[in-house]
Amino acid sequence: MKKYIGILLLILPVFSCEKYPEPGYLAMESFGFELVGENQGAIAGEYLEDEVGIIAYYNSEFSSTPEKFHVEFTVVSGGGTLESTVVQADQDNKMTTRWKLGTEQNQQTVKGKIFDANGKFYSEVTIHATAFFLNKINVITAGVITSISDMVTDTKNHRSLIMAGYHGFYELGENFYDWRFKYNNSSPYITEIEINSKGILYSVNQDGKLFKSNNWGESWQYVGKPIPENNYSLNLYITSDDYIWVTKWDYGIYCSKDEGLTWQHDTLGLAVKEEMGKVFKLGNSHISVSGSSTQILQTFDDGITWKPINTPLYTHVIYVTAKNEIIACNEENGFSIYKSVDMGITYNKVLKGEDVSGNYPWIMFGNYGPDYYMLVPALGVYRTTDFDNFTQIMDLDKQNKLFIDHLGNIYAIGTNWANTGPDPSMVLPAGS
Repeated sequence: MKKYIGILLLILPVFSCEKYPEPGYLAMESFGFELVGENQGAIAGEYLEDEVGIIAYYNSEFSSTPEKFHVEFTVVSGGGTLESTVVQADQDNKMTTRWKLGTEQNQQTVKGKIFDANGKFYSEVTIHATAFFLNKINVITAGVITSISDMVTDTKNHRSLIMAGYHGFYELGENFYDWRFKYNNSSPYITEIEINSKGILYSVNQDGKLFKSNNWGESWQYVGKPIPENNYSLNLYITSDDYIWVTKWDYGIYCSKDEGLTWQHDTLGLAVKEEMGKVFKLGNSHISVSGSSTQILQTFDDGITWKPINTPLYTHVIYVTAKNEIIACNEENGFSIYKSVDMGITYNKVLKGEDVSGNYPWIMFGNYGPDYYMLVPALGVYRTTDFDNFTQIMDLDKQNKLFIDHLGNIYAIGTNWANTGPDPSMVLPAGS
Protein backbone atom coordinates (compact mmCIF):
# COMPACT_ATOMS: atom_id res chain seq x y z
CA MET A 1 0.00 0.00 0.00
CA LYS A 2 1.40 3.36 -1.05
CA LYS A 3 0.49 6.78 0.31
CA TYR A 4 1.60 10.15 -1.00
CA ILE A 5 1.68 13.64 0.43
CA GLY A 6 2.02 16.60 -1.93
CA ILE A 7 3.48 19.94 -0.81
CA LEU A 8 2.86 23.01 -3.01
CA LEU A 9 5.60 25.67 -2.90
CA LEU A 10 5.30 29.12 -4.50
CA ILE A 11 8.58 29.99 -6.20
CA LEU A 12 9.39 33.57 -7.28
CA PRO A 13 12.12 33.64 -9.93
CA VAL A 14 15.14 35.95 -9.60
CA PHE A 15 15.49 38.40 -12.54
CA SER A 16 17.54 41.49 -13.65
CA CYS A 17 16.29 44.94 -14.64
CA GLU A 18 17.03 44.27 -18.27
CA LYS A 19 14.70 41.27 -18.55
CA TYR A 20 11.06 41.08 -17.72
CA PRO A 21 10.28 38.33 -15.24
CA GLU A 22 8.31 35.26 -16.20
CA PRO A 23 5.13 34.79 -14.17
CA GLY A 24 5.46 33.03 -10.80
CA TYR A 25 4.96 29.25 -10.92
CA LEU A 26 4.11 26.39 -8.61
CA ALA A 27 6.59 23.60 -7.97
CA MET A 28 5.65 20.28 -6.35
CA GLU A 29 7.51 18.42 -3.65
CA SER A 30 6.04 14.94 -3.15
CA PHE A 31 6.50 12.36 -0.43
CA GLY A 32 5.02 8.88 -0.20
CA PHE A 33 5.57 5.54 1.44
CA GLU A 34 4.76 1.87 1.01
CA LEU A 35 4.12 -0.45 3.95
CA VAL A 36 6.34 -3.52 4.26
CA GLY A 37 5.21 -6.67 6.10
CA GLU A 38 1.65 -5.52 6.82
CA ASN A 39 -0.96 -8.05 8.12
CA GLN A 40 1.37 -10.95 8.84
CA GLY A 41 0.63 -13.60 11.45
CA ALA A 42 2.66 -15.80 13.79
CA ILE A 43 2.37 -17.71 17.05
CA ALA A 44 2.11 -15.34 20.02
CA GLY A 45 5.58 -14.70 21.45
CA GLU A 46 7.38 -15.52 18.19
CA TYR A 47 8.90 -13.36 15.44
CA LEU A 48 7.02 -12.57 12.25
CA GLU A 49 8.59 -14.26 9.26
CA ASP A 50 9.25 -11.01 7.38
CA GLU A 51 10.48 -7.65 8.60
CA VAL A 52 8.06 -4.76 8.96
CA GLY A 53 8.45 -1.09 8.10
CA ILE A 54 8.22 1.22 5.09
CA ILE A 55 9.83 2.23 1.82
CA ALA A 56 9.79 6.02 1.39
CA TYR A 57 9.43 7.88 -1.91
CA TYR A 58 10.52 11.49 -2.33
CA ASN A 59 10.65 13.84 -5.27
CA SER A 60 11.33 17.57 -5.59
CA GLU A 61 11.71 19.96 -8.50
CA PHE A 62 14.53 21.63 -6.56
CA SER A 63 16.73 18.66 -5.96
CA SER A 64 17.07 15.15 -7.30
CA THR A 65 18.71 14.07 -4.06
CA PRO A 66 16.13 12.66 -1.62
CA GLU A 67 16.11 13.62 2.01
CA LYS A 68 17.73 11.24 4.48
CA PHE A 69 14.81 9.66 6.33
CA HIS A 70 14.48 7.65 9.50
CA VAL A 71 11.55 6.03 11.31
CA GLU A 72 10.87 5.91 15.02
CA PHE A 73 8.84 2.76 15.78
CA THR A 74 6.65 2.11 18.84
CA VAL A 75 4.68 -1.00 19.85
CA VAL A 76 1.14 0.25 20.50
CA SER A 77 -0.72 -2.94 21.37
CA GLY A 78 -0.03 -6.62 21.98
CA GLY A 79 3.03 -6.36 24.22
CA GLY A 80 5.59 -7.34 21.61
CA THR A 81 9.11 -6.04 21.02
CA LEU A 82 11.10 -4.65 18.08
CA GLU A 83 14.75 -5.35 17.33
CA SER A 84 15.24 -1.68 16.44
CA THR A 85 13.01 1.22 17.36
CA VAL A 86 14.90 3.86 15.32
CA VAL A 87 15.77 2.79 11.78
CA GLN A 88 17.75 4.83 9.26
CA ALA A 89 16.87 4.63 5.58
CA ASP A 90 19.16 2.55 3.37
CA GLN A 91 20.12 3.55 -0.18
CA ASP A 92 16.64 2.54 -1.38
CA ASN A 93 14.91 4.51 1.38
CA LYS A 94 13.83 1.26 3.01
CA MET A 95 13.41 1.25 6.81
CA THR A 96 12.46 -2.11 8.36
CA THR A 97 12.92 -4.04 11.58
CA ARG A 98 11.99 -7.41 13.04
CA TRP A 99 8.88 -7.68 15.21
CA LYS A 100 8.48 -10.26 17.96
CA LEU A 101 4.79 -10.53 18.76
CA GLY A 102 3.50 -10.23 22.29
CA THR A 103 1.18 -12.51 24.21
CA GLU A 104 -1.52 -10.06 25.30
CA GLN A 105 -4.02 -10.30 22.44
CA ASN A 106 -4.59 -11.47 18.88
CA GLN A 107 -4.56 -8.10 17.12
CA GLN A 108 -1.26 -6.26 17.58
CA THR A 109 -0.10 -2.88 16.30
CA VAL A 110 3.13 -0.97 15.67
CA LYS A 111 3.23 2.71 14.75
CA GLY A 112 6.08 4.56 13.10
CA LYS A 113 6.82 8.26 12.70
CA ILE A 114 8.84 9.34 9.67
CA PHE A 115 11.36 12.21 9.92
CA ASP A 116 14.11 13.59 7.72
CA ALA A 117 17.68 14.35 8.80
CA ASN A 118 16.65 17.81 9.95
CA GLY A 119 13.93 16.50 12.24
CA LYS A 120 11.10 17.46 9.93
CA PHE A 121 8.05 15.22 10.50
CA TYR A 122 6.51 13.73 7.34
CA SER A 123 3.94 11.10 8.29
CA GLU A 124 2.83 8.43 10.75
CA VAL A 125 2.28 4.80 9.70
CA THR A 126 0.39 1.94 11.33
CA ILE A 127 1.33 -1.71 10.82
CA HIS A 128 -0.88 -4.57 11.98
CA ALA A 129 -0.17 -8.22 12.74
CA THR A 130 -2.09 -11.15 14.20
CA ALA A 131 -0.81 -13.33 17.02
CA PHE A 132 -2.23 -16.85 17.21
CA PHE A 133 -2.81 -18.80 20.42
CA LEU A 134 -2.90 -22.61 20.40
CA ASN A 135 -4.58 -23.08 23.77
CA LYS A 136 -7.48 -20.61 23.87
CA ILE A 137 -10.08 -18.85 21.74
CA ASN A 138 -8.65 -16.57 19.05
CA VAL A 139 -10.55 -13.43 17.96
CA ILE A 140 -9.33 -12.64 14.46
CA THR A 141 -10.12 -9.46 12.50
CA ALA A 142 -7.78 -9.76 9.49
CA GLY A 143 -6.67 -12.38 7.03
CA VAL A 144 -8.27 -15.20 5.11
CA ILE A 145 -9.99 -16.73 8.15
CA THR A 146 -12.37 -13.76 8.33
CA SER A 147 -13.50 -14.46 4.75
CA ILE A 148 -14.46 -18.16 5.05
CA SER A 149 -17.77 -18.68 3.28
CA ASP A 150 -17.71 -22.48 2.99
CA MET A 151 -15.54 -25.43 4.02
CA VAL A 152 -15.23 -29.11 3.11
CA THR A 153 -13.26 -31.68 5.11
CA ASP A 154 -11.93 -35.04 4.01
CA THR A 155 -11.23 -36.94 7.23
CA LYS A 156 -10.12 -40.06 5.35
CA ASN A 157 -7.30 -38.21 3.59
CA HIS A 158 -6.80 -35.69 6.43
CA ARG A 159 -7.38 -32.45 4.56
CA SER A 160 -9.65 -29.42 4.58
CA LEU A 161 -10.46 -26.83 1.94
CA ILE A 162 -12.11 -23.44 2.38
CA MET A 163 -13.75 -21.06 -0.03
CA ALA A 164 -12.76 -17.57 1.08
CA GLY A 165 -15.16 -15.26 -0.70
CA TYR A 166 -13.58 -13.41 -3.60
CA HIS A 167 -10.09 -14.49 -2.52
CA GLY A 168 -10.30 -18.06 -3.82
CA PHE A 169 -9.63 -21.46 -2.27
CA TYR A 170 -7.16 -22.39 0.47
CA GLU A 171 -6.00 -25.71 1.91
CA LEU A 172 -5.20 -26.23 5.58
CA GLY A 173 -1.61 -26.82 6.63
CA GLU A 174 -0.47 -27.94 10.07
CA ASN A 175 -2.41 -25.45 12.24
CA PHE A 176 -5.72 -23.58 12.16
CA TYR A 177 -4.05 -20.36 10.96
CA ASP A 178 -2.03 -22.02 8.21
CA TRP A 179 -4.33 -21.75 5.18
CA ARG A 180 -2.38 -21.97 1.92
CA PHE A 181 -3.67 -20.51 -1.33
CA LYS A 182 -4.52 -23.10 -4.01
CA TYR A 183 -6.41 -21.34 -6.82
CA ASN A 184 -8.73 -18.43 -7.50
CA ASN A 185 -12.49 -18.49 -7.89
CA SER A 186 -12.89 -16.39 -11.00
CA SER A 187 -14.13 -19.08 -13.38
CA PRO A 188 -16.48 -20.66 -12.64
CA TYR A 189 -17.53 -18.33 -9.83
CA ILE A 190 -18.52 -20.91 -7.21
CA THR A 191 -21.00 -20.07 -4.45
CA GLU A 192 -21.20 -23.39 -2.52
CA ILE A 193 -19.11 -26.55 -2.18
CA GLU A 194 -19.90 -30.01 -0.81
CA ILE A 195 -18.07 -33.35 -0.58
CA ASN A 196 -19.35 -36.92 -0.83
CA SER A 197 -18.11 -40.07 0.90
CA LYS A 198 -15.68 -40.80 -1.98
CA GLY A 199 -13.88 -37.47 -1.60
CA ILE A 200 -15.42 -36.01 -4.76
CA LEU A 201 -16.13 -32.29 -4.53
CA TYR A 202 -19.32 -30.80 -5.94
CA SER A 203 -20.10 -27.14 -6.39
CA VAL A 204 -22.68 -24.79 -7.83
CA ASN A 205 -21.94 -21.40 -9.33
CA GLN A 206 -23.82 -18.14 -9.58
CA ASP A 207 -25.45 -19.28 -12.85
CA GLY A 208 -27.06 -22.39 -11.33
CA LYS A 209 -24.57 -24.82 -12.92
CA LEU A 210 -23.21 -27.92 -11.18
CA PHE A 211 -19.52 -28.87 -11.27
CA LYS A 212 -17.45 -31.65 -9.75
CA SER A 213 -13.76 -32.18 -9.01
CA ASN A 214 -11.89 -35.46 -8.61
CA ASN A 215 -8.58 -33.76 -7.76
CA TRP A 216 -9.42 -31.72 -4.66
CA GLY A 217 -10.49 -28.69 -6.62
CA GLU A 218 -7.45 -28.34 -8.88
CA SER A 219 -9.88 -28.41 -11.80
CA TRP A 220 -13.66 -28.49 -12.15
CA GLN A 221 -15.67 -30.55 -14.61
CA TYR A 222 -19.03 -29.22 -15.75
CA VAL A 223 -21.77 -31.71 -14.86
CA GLY A 224 -24.92 -29.93 -15.98
CA LYS A 225 -27.72 -27.64 -14.95
CA PRO A 226 -29.93 -29.36 -12.36
CA ILE A 227 -32.80 -26.90 -12.91
CA PRO A 228 -32.61 -25.89 -16.59
CA GLU A 229 -34.93 -22.90 -16.18
CA ASN A 230 -32.90 -21.40 -13.32
CA ASN A 231 -30.01 -19.05 -14.10
CA TYR A 232 -29.08 -18.11 -10.55
CA SER A 233 -27.37 -19.65 -7.53
CA LEU A 234 -28.77 -22.73 -5.79
CA ASN A 235 -28.66 -24.34 -2.38
CA LEU A 236 -26.60 -27.52 -2.60
CA TYR A 237 -26.67 -30.50 -0.20
CA ILE A 238 -25.20 -34.01 -0.23
CA THR A 239 -26.69 -36.61 2.10
CA SER A 240 -24.82 -39.51 3.71
CA ASP A 241 -25.93 -41.87 0.89
CA ASP A 242 -24.21 -39.55 -1.63
CA TYR A 243 -27.46 -38.28 -3.12
CA ILE A 244 -27.11 -34.72 -4.44
CA TRP A 245 -29.91 -32.25 -3.69
CA VAL A 246 -30.48 -28.73 -5.02
CA THR A 247 -33.30 -26.41 -4.09
CA LYS A 248 -34.44 -22.98 -5.16
CA TRP A 249 -37.51 -20.89 -4.43
CA ASP A 250 -40.09 -21.09 -7.26
CA TYR A 251 -38.54 -24.38 -8.43
CA GLY A 252 -38.80 -26.72 -5.43
CA ILE A 253 -36.26 -29.44 -4.72
CA TYR A 254 -34.36 -31.76 -7.08
CA CYS A 255 -32.46 -34.99 -6.35
CA SER A 256 -29.78 -36.91 -8.24
CA LYS A 257 -28.81 -40.47 -7.30
CA ASP A 258 -26.15 -40.85 -10.03
CA GLU A 259 -23.65 -38.05 -9.31
CA GLY A 260 -25.62 -35.38 -11.16
CA LEU A 261 -26.26 -37.17 -14.44
CA THR A 262 -30.05 -37.36 -14.04
CA TRP A 263 -32.47 -35.56 -11.76
CA GLN A 264 -35.95 -36.08 -10.34
CA HIS A 265 -37.98 -33.50 -8.49
CA ASP A 266 -41.01 -33.07 -6.28
CA THR A 267 -44.41 -33.60 -7.83
CA LEU A 268 -46.49 -34.14 -4.69
CA GLY A 269 -46.50 -32.77 -1.18
CA LEU A 270 -45.16 -29.22 -1.55
CA ALA A 271 -47.82 -26.53 -1.27
CA VAL A 272 -45.59 -24.17 -3.24
CA LYS A 273 -42.39 -24.67 -5.20
CA GLU A 274 -40.41 -23.51 -2.24
CA GLU A 275 -36.79 -23.56 -1.20
CA MET A 276 -36.24 -26.40 1.27
CA GLY A 277 -33.81 -26.59 4.15
CA LYS A 278 -30.86 -28.94 4.43
CA VAL A 279 -31.71 -32.56 3.57
CA PHE A 280 -30.80 -35.47 5.86
CA LYS A 281 -30.89 -39.24 5.53
CA LEU A 282 -33.19 -40.73 8.20
CA GLY A 283 -33.40 -44.51 8.16
CA ASN A 284 -34.72 -45.47 4.73
CA SER A 285 -36.09 -41.99 4.09
CA HIS A 286 -34.96 -38.38 3.76
CA ILE A 287 -36.23 -35.37 5.67
CA SER A 288 -36.04 -31.62 5.30
CA VAL A 289 -37.78 -28.62 6.80
CA SER A 290 -40.22 -26.49 4.87
CA GLY A 291 -39.42 -22.82 4.89
CA SER A 292 -43.02 -21.78 4.26
CA SER A 293 -44.81 -24.03 6.74
CA THR A 294 -41.96 -24.60 9.28
CA GLN A 295 -42.92 -28.28 9.06
CA ILE A 296 -40.61 -31.29 8.78
CA LEU A 297 -41.32 -33.09 5.50
CA GLN A 298 -40.33 -36.69 4.74
CA THR A 299 -39.83 -38.54 1.46
CA PHE A 300 -39.48 -42.28 0.89
CA ASP A 301 -39.11 -41.99 -2.90
CA ASP A 302 -36.04 -39.74 -3.10
CA GLY A 303 -37.77 -36.41 -3.31
CA ILE A 304 -40.77 -37.05 -5.53
CA THR A 305 -43.38 -37.20 -2.77
CA TRP A 306 -43.11 -35.25 0.49
CA LYS A 307 -45.39 -35.69 3.50
CA PRO A 308 -45.37 -33.85 6.83
CA ILE A 309 -44.42 -35.62 10.03
CA ASN A 310 -44.92 -34.61 13.65
CA THR A 311 -42.97 -31.39 14.20
CA PRO A 312 -42.53 -29.02 17.15
CA LEU A 313 -44.30 -25.74 16.42
CA TYR A 314 -42.38 -23.18 14.31
CA THR A 315 -39.41 -25.43 13.54
CA HIS A 316 -36.92 -23.67 11.28
CA VAL A 317 -33.80 -25.85 11.39
CA ILE A 318 -33.26 -29.59 11.80
CA TYR A 319 -30.34 -31.96 12.21
CA VAL A 320 -30.03 -35.76 12.24
CA THR A 321 -27.45 -37.54 14.40
CA ALA A 322 -25.58 -40.75 13.62
CA LYS A 323 -28.20 -42.58 15.74
CA ASN A 324 -31.09 -41.34 13.56
CA GLU A 325 -32.20 -38.88 16.21
CA ILE A 326 -34.02 -35.81 14.92
CA ILE A 327 -32.95 -32.49 16.44
CA ALA A 328 -35.53 -29.75 15.82
CA CYS A 329 -34.85 -26.07 16.52
CA ASN A 330 -37.80 -23.79 16.93
CA GLU A 331 -38.64 -20.26 18.00
CA GLU A 332 -39.96 -19.67 21.49
CA ASN A 333 -38.88 -16.17 22.54
CA GLY A 334 -35.39 -17.04 21.35
CA PHE A 335 -34.87 -20.69 20.59
CA SER A 336 -35.61 -24.17 21.87
CA ILE A 337 -34.09 -27.51 20.96
CA TYR A 338 -36.23 -30.65 20.73
CA LYS A 339 -35.00 -34.21 20.33
CA SER A 340 -36.81 -37.24 18.90
CA VAL A 341 -35.45 -40.79 19.29
CA ASP A 342 -38.40 -42.44 17.51
CA MET A 343 -38.23 -40.96 14.00
CA GLY A 344 -40.38 -37.96 14.86
CA ILE A 345 -43.27 -39.63 16.63
CA THR A 346 -42.52 -37.86 19.92
CA TYR A 347 -40.13 -35.09 21.04
CA ASN A 348 -38.56 -33.94 24.28
CA LYS A 349 -37.37 -30.38 24.87
CA VAL A 350 -33.66 -30.63 25.72
CA LEU A 351 -32.56 -26.98 25.73
CA LYS A 352 -34.29 -23.64 26.15
CA GLY A 353 -32.35 -20.62 24.97
CA GLU A 354 -32.43 -16.91 25.61
CA ASP A 355 -34.45 -14.22 23.93
CA VAL A 356 -32.56 -12.82 20.93
CA SER A 357 -34.71 -9.72 20.38
CA GLY A 358 -37.28 -11.46 18.20
CA ASN A 359 -34.79 -12.52 15.52
CA TYR A 360 -34.80 -16.27 15.06
CA PRO A 361 -31.26 -17.60 15.25
CA TRP A 362 -30.39 -19.73 12.23
CA ILE A 363 -28.63 -22.45 14.18
CA MET A 364 -25.80 -24.35 12.50
CA PHE A 365 -24.54 -27.83 13.41
CA GLY A 366 -21.34 -29.79 12.99
CA ASN A 367 -19.64 -32.81 14.46
CA TYR A 368 -16.13 -34.06 15.12
CA GLY A 369 -15.51 -37.53 16.53
CA PRO A 370 -18.08 -38.25 19.29
CA ASP A 371 -18.90 -34.57 19.78
CA TYR A 372 -21.60 -32.45 18.19
CA TYR A 373 -21.40 -28.66 17.99
CA MET A 374 -24.20 -26.15 17.65
CA LEU A 375 -23.84 -22.43 16.87
CA VAL A 376 -26.62 -20.13 17.99
CA PRO A 377 -26.05 -16.62 16.54
CA ALA A 378 -25.76 -13.85 19.15
CA LEU A 379 -25.48 -16.45 21.93
CA GLY A 380 -22.75 -19.05 21.59
CA VAL A 381 -21.33 -22.36 20.42
CA TYR A 382 -22.40 -25.41 22.40
CA ARG A 383 -20.84 -28.88 22.61
CA THR A 384 -22.71 -32.10 23.34
CA THR A 385 -22.31 -35.84 22.90
CA ASP A 386 -25.98 -36.78 23.31
CA PHE A 387 -28.11 -33.64 22.80
CA ASP A 388 -29.22 -33.97 26.40
CA ASN A 389 -26.35 -32.19 28.13
CA PHE A 390 -24.72 -29.08 26.66
CA THR A 391 -21.58 -27.11 27.41
CA GLN A 392 -21.12 -23.59 26.06
CA ILE A 393 -17.60 -23.27 24.65
CA MET A 394 -17.88 -19.85 22.95
CA ASP A 395 -19.78 -16.69 23.79
CA LEU A 396 -20.76 -15.04 20.51
CA ASP A 397 -21.79 -11.62 19.30
CA LYS A 398 -21.87 -11.30 15.49
CA GLN A 399 -20.72 -14.74 14.34
CA ASN A 400 -23.28 -16.78 12.40
CA LYS A 401 -21.45 -19.58 10.55
CA LEU A 402 -19.90 -22.73 12.04
CA PHE A 403 -17.14 -24.84 10.49
CA ILE A 404 -14.94 -27.66 11.82
CA ASP A 405 -11.79 -28.74 9.96
CA HIS A 406 -10.30 -32.24 9.86
CA LEU A 407 -8.01 -31.46 12.80
CA GLY A 408 -10.94 -30.51 15.03
CA ASN A 409 -10.41 -26.73 15.03
CA ILE A 410 -13.73 -24.90 15.46
CA TYR A 411 -14.46 -21.71 13.51
CA ALA A 412 -17.28 -19.26 14.25
CA ILE A 413 -17.34 -16.84 11.32
CA GLY A 414 -19.04 -13.46 11.05
CA THR A 415 -20.48 -11.61 8.11
CA ASN A 416 -17.84 -10.04 5.87
CA TRP A 417 -19.62 -9.09 2.67
CA ALA A 418 -18.44 -6.31 0.41
CA ASN A 419 -21.22 -3.99 1.60
CA THR A 420 -20.75 -4.63 5.33
CA GLY A 421 -18.06 -4.06 7.88
CA PRO A 422 -15.82 -6.93 8.96
CA ASP A 423 -17.05 -9.04 11.87
CA PRO A 424 -14.41 -10.89 13.89
CA SER A 425 -13.91 -14.60 13.38
CA MET A 426 -13.45 -16.79 16.43
CA VAL A 427 -11.37 -19.96 16.42
CA LEU A 428 -11.08 -22.55 19.19
CA PRO A 429 -7.99 -24.67 18.44
CA ALA A 430 -8.33 -28.45 18.59
CA GLY A 431 -7.75 -29.84 22.06
CA SER A 432 -8.40 -26.55 23.86
